[in-house]
Amino acid sequence: MDGGSLNTAYVAISEYLEPICWMLSSTVCSSGELPLEESSRLLKRRNPYLRYRSSGETPLTDIHERDGQLMHIRQNEPENSNPTYPSCSMPVSIEAQIGIALRNLMDSNGFSSTKIIGYEHNWADAANYPVQLVRDEIDMQQAGSAFDGVSFHCYEGTVSDQAYFTSQYPSKEVFFTECTGTIGSDWWSDIKWYMDNLFIGSINYGSSTGLMWNLALDGTGGAELPGSNSCGGGCRGVVQINNDGTWSVNQEFYAMAQASKAILPRDSGGPWGQRIGVSVGGSLDWALVVGAYVTGRISSIDWNRYSPRGVELVETLSRSVGRDDSASTTWNPQPVTATIEFRGMQATYTFPVGVTTLWWYAAP
Repeated sequence: MDGGSLNTAYVAISEYLEPICWMLSSTVCSSGELPLEESSRLLKRRNPYLRYRSSGETPLTDIHERDGQLMHIRQNEPENSNPTYPSCSMPVSIEAQIGIALRNLMDSNGFSSTKIIGYEHNWADAANYPVQLVRDEIDMQQAGSAFDGVSFHCYEGTVSDQAYFTSQYPSKEVFFTECTGTIGSDWWSDIKWYMDNLFIGSINYGSSTGLMWNLALDGTGGAELPGSNSCGGGCRGVVQINNDGTWSVNQEFYAMAQASKAILPRDSGGPWGQRIGVSVGGSLDWALVVGAYVTGRISSIDWNRYSPRGVELVETLSRSVGRDDSASTTWNPQPVTATIEFRGMQATYTFPVGVTTLWWYAAP
């Protein structure tokens, strides 16, 4: 099925999860490290895959030909070697060398506009592995850069750790690509955490995306490899598929749906929202987490309706998590009243407990 024909905003991400088991130092799929001498074999296995992709026999090629939207992510979680499920440690020097060789391989197979994203692991090591990865591949290549950026997961560290990377490589792209819910957690606590850390937080710290892992699972977190300790009591999908064929959506769906309201194109085929600066002050500044976005319009006719410059924008779409829970020592969240300032004008709004998306129209 061609996803691009169903949704023109479709972006494909190709991720090489783990090397073949016999390539690892342990020779088993569930742990080990990729030795340097096996990296060339790994690339050789990618070559026929790329040729297949560029042959037109797969709908992903269509995505590549449209705008180069296809992102190719290098080794998944290169610092994770877990004995209970397929995983592989990959030293930063090896990933850097593979990235350089892969860039050349992809360029020669018609994928020069396809992005290569490195690291793909937790916030906790943002100051080390991804920084060294970019530094190593630049040093080894002497000119240019194989990696377009890096991506992060949520399982260790905090979202602010992204700044360790962006402060050193501000021109590199950053993506947030993986987090999953766990069965039995609290609905509202999850919503608040996702907004604070993923769909507002990661964007405010330089990410271009906020993605969830495990799109669809059953009510027990399956299907799962027997013996895996992933997620402890079970992962929770964005959608739950039941044995009788029915389905339901979980808190991850609602968080993503609300977050998307601030960035979806205003016009069919129009541009997506772009993050702009916003600040929160006052004695309750801790109680609101805010992201602000501007979404352009396509039609010059629409622009002229609102601006003598001939441009109309949906300006400052703000997502805010109202969470003043300091009213007592017990859980008792309260609404937060705030004054919104924009171009010398002010408006007062009381943010209810929950997630709120506001918008108004103004000239650029």
